[in-house]
Amino acid sequence: MRTLAAGKLVFTGTEAWRTAYERILRTPGLRRSLSVAWLRSEDYWRDAPGQHSMQLNYDLIQLGVRIERTLLLNDFFWPPAAALPAKIICQWIEEQYKRGIVIRLVRESQIADESELLADFGIYGHRATGQLDLDESCRTVRFTLDFTPQAASLFEERWRRLLLFAVSFREVLD
Repeated sequence: MRTLAAGKLVFTGTEAWRTAYERILRTPGLRRSLSVAWLRSEDYWRDAPGQHSMQLNYDLIQLGVRIERTLLLNDFFWPPAAALPAKIICQWIEEQYKRGIVIRLVRESQIADESELLADFGIYGHRATGQLDLDESCRTVRFTLDFTPQAASLFEERWRRLLLFAVSFREVLD
């Protein structure tokens, strides 16, 4: 109850967070959703809950919500000498791009000294922020929804800092 009174909802060891996340994203008037996805496994977003979340994103785009995603990729997924990310992940990225998600890429090695930027998080309009804590297999260990202005400021600042390192997927394709 203390956590809830402090403006946070914490989900530990469950996928139930996706229900709360979806309700926030579907609230009337939401115009923008920003997310950072730190890919550490090729199974990221491939399971049934992940596919449901991707479909939610596509549905939201059809409703006029602007969705921007920054992907943090390690050398396995985007080798330093490669112009494009590895084929295994590039198809997934390209599908999102073609369906209207604004995609940016950051090489994990570029932000290795910026440890607070190495995270999965989202900014859901002005309503809430969310942070995923994942295990080595990219399975959710904990998801924290935070409705406080302090969290909004913190994650907006992290988002802006990440953009300094990011390249748009459109540029990568060109």
